Amino acid sequence: MIQTIDSFDKQLLLYLNGMHSPFMDPIMWWISSTVLWIPFYFIVLFFLIKAQHSSTKKEWWVNFGIVVLSISFAILIADQVSSGFFKPFFSRLRPSHNPEIREWVHVLMKPNGEIYRGGQFGFVSSHAANSFAIAWFVARILKSQPVWIVMIGWAATVSYSRIYLGVHYPGDILGGALIGIGAGYIASHVFFKLQTKWISSN
Repeated sequence: MIQTIDSFDKQLLLYLNGMHSPFMDPIMWWISSTVLWIPFYFIVLFFLIKAQHSSTKKEWWVNFGIVVLSISFAILIADQVSSGFFKPFFSRLRPSHNPEIREWVHVLMKPNGEIYRGGQFGFVSSHAANSFAIAWFVARILKSQPVWIVMIGWAATVSYSRIYLGVHYPGDILGGALIGIGAGYIASHVFFKLQTKWISSN
């Protein structure tokens, strides 16, 4: 059963990764990077703070602290579980490092001229875990259908870029997404608890 799933995962990776083009290569490289999304993170943070409707300057800062603390908690859980536990525990080679298929995997060259293959192990994807943790947290806080669409679409796009770059299997992405959703849910629960406790007491 496990071998069948693994075989399907590899075939799906080669199919999706094989749909590349010179035009999409730099786009997917930047989508996968953290730097590109910094303005997006600030916009999301702005709307999270704005949605709290703070009536005083003190309350604004309290809400700001709760939002930053909670979303940081979501990322911490997602990153530590994915990179700190799953990757070393399962030790599954990335497609770009797997001697069985690496010669068929499309990989990109970094700006410094080196081939980008990522770290040795890839299950689960930290990009997927962190992205879906943020997306799920934000969507649960803002509670808007357009926000759900944008945030989940963003997380899915970032996650797909990892398959495009040849550094993660679809199974890595799915596993990371599930961890991220769990982390986002836990962090949003913490957010509501802190808000109830700190705002009501001021």
